[in-house]
Amino acid sequence: MKNILLRQARIARGWSQEDLAEHLKVHRTTVNRWEQGTLPERFHQEQISLLFEKNFVQLGFLPDGMSTPLLDPFIPSLSSLSLIGRTLFSEEIKQRLVQERSGVQVAFHGLPGVGKTAIAIALAHEKDVRAHFDGILWAGMGPTANVEGILSRWSTLFGMSANGLGTLNHREIWAHTLREYIGQSRFLIVLDDAWNLADAFALKLGGENCAYVLTTRLPALAAEFAQEGATHVTEMGEAESIDLLKFLAPELASTNTETIRMLVHVAGGLPLALTLAGRYLHAQAYQRPLRRLQSSIERLLTADERLYLSQPTAFNEAHPSLPVGSPLSLQTLIAVSDERLDPRAQTALRSLAVFPSKPNTFSEEAAIVVAACTLEALDTLTDAGLLESSGSGRYTLHQTIADYARAHQADVFSVERLVSFVVPFVEAHQLNYEMLEQERDNILTALDLAYTLGKQEAFVRIICSFAPFLLLRGLYEQAKIHLLRAYQMVKIVDTLPLTIACFHHLGMVAQKQGEYTQATEYYQEGLELARGANEKERICEFLSDLGWVTEKRGLYEQAHVYAQDGLSLANQIKNETYRARLLTVLGVIADNRGEYIRAEAYYQEALTIVRRINNREQECMILIDLGANASEQGMSKEASYFQREH
Repeated sequence: MKNILLRQARIARGWSQEDLAEHLKVHRTTVNRWEQGTLPERFHQEQISLLFEKNFVQLGFLPDGMSTPLLDPFIPSLSSLSLIGRTLFSEEIKQRLVQERSGVQVAFHGLPGVGKTAIAIALAHEKDVRAHFDGILWAGMGPTANVEGILSRWSTLFGMSANGLGTLNHREIWAHTLREYIGQSRFLIVLDDAWNLADAFALKLGGENCAYVLTTRLPALAAEFAQEGATHVTEMGEAESIDLLKFLAPELASTNTETIRMLVHVAGGLPLALTLAGRYLHAQAYQRPLRRLQSSIERLLTADERLYLSQPTAFNEAHPSLPVGSPLSLQTLIAVSDERLDPRAQTALRSLAVFPSKPNTFSEEAAIVVAACTLEALDTLTDAGLLESSGSGRYTLHQTIADYARAHQADVFSVERLVSFVVPFVEAHQLNYEMLEQERDNILTALDLAYTLGKQEAFVRIICSFAPFLLLRGLYEQAKIHLLRAYQMVKIVDTLPLTIACFHHLGMVAQKQGEYTQATEYYQEGLELARGANEKERICEFLSDLGWVTEKRGLYEQAHVYAQDGLSLANQIKNETYRARLLTVLGVIADNRGEYIRAEAYYQEALTIVRRINNREQECMILIDLGANASEQGMSKEASYFQREH
């Protein structure tokens, strides 16, 4: 490592290397070797010390065995929390820093409060990192980075006196001089909370042996600065989040796990949110009754309480984005990004908060409609690190960002726009279960909002199209709650097709839950309405369902009547799907009566139909029935055949 202190002492005297050599009676090349890092002989060390009136340390004369890295005093102190849940991630980055020969560039990007700075601090305190580098420089930047001030402070670390640098008035000259001092030395330069690429590059002043760690909220800045070294810092998982909370508030050991999980969920795995919550809970519970802890937990489940929960910061630990002395909170940190947005992007952010937060996602199409914004506004929010991309054409909003947006006068019309968007979407895609699964939380949110806003028709239209999906997924209680609401609304909406559909879905829910009497009542009401409207396919559907549930109740004669009536109508309207369903119902009824040969005939006829119309799902069900029928008849080979076929 170059002896910068010796060189600075010489320049302060206004001497050249030849001048110093002449005073010491040595050759100029000897002085040059000393400044390049060769340790002078003891005799010459004493001569130089007397000449410049400085001690050995002030002149950089430290034996190799005693040399220590140059550590920036502005490196924040290491917290005991730094690596909880981040050990493996930090270790991976450390290995890159100390093992790769050429200059390593790493840029952490992620949400405000996700722990980017904490990881950088932990790396700067790592023994292996300090042993590998000749020094570590730290720059807290923020939105309005004082680049000249940072360069000036770094210069003093290298012993560059104010007198010697009095003419260095421009950042380019400062940077050039520092680059010359660092030369081929190995320095780790940490640029914390970068907002401007030009400022970051202005501090990128080391040689090829230097490494850089940059932290930023802005994904594009990270990518431009570090290319493949750009690294997304994600939120903590549930287990790590619980560990962090319990470490900060040991009193939570007496709290049930489900409550702790609720705290973790509303914090969204964000380390800052968890840290503020944990410290608050510990302070509230310390040597106080358990009820204080419980009431404090209940307060933290409220978004406003979490947003404005704050802690003071020491001078040397102040966040670069906040004024010195400002308390640290989720509200103040997110506001820094929000205040830099243009009005259209701000409005879009508040509108997008109507969607459920992460891990839920929403499509670009939905975002544009609900936020009434342009693609450029979405790009602005993504570039600001507030809106996260989640696969092709989809986005997600973190819990804390959503909480912030909702707390800042959310656009009331975005709620109505979400409901209006979901109605035709569900109706158009009601059989596309994969798509409905992807949009499930958004659709359920629209349902709740439609109910709250009193939009009865929209509510009924959504649930009548969405109910089959909920039933397929086994979400019977969820479907029942919404359908019972719709049952009350159809009297107001007075749209016959929706009323008929509502009765059918309610009957299906009751049937799935084994409430056959209740299911029968719903089906009979729906059948009466369908007959009044001469909706023949609906009539077939209700007669088929009534056949099923009546058979389940053991009323085989009545079940046979329903199924036979339905089959006659299905034959009349030439509906193959209902013909197969009703033949299957008749087969089940015959099986239960012990009429196995007749049942087999019904099943075989139904099987022929479903194979002709390529209804694979119904084919499998009929093959199962045929297998059971063969077993009842003692035909084991045939039973095995049908089992293999399905």
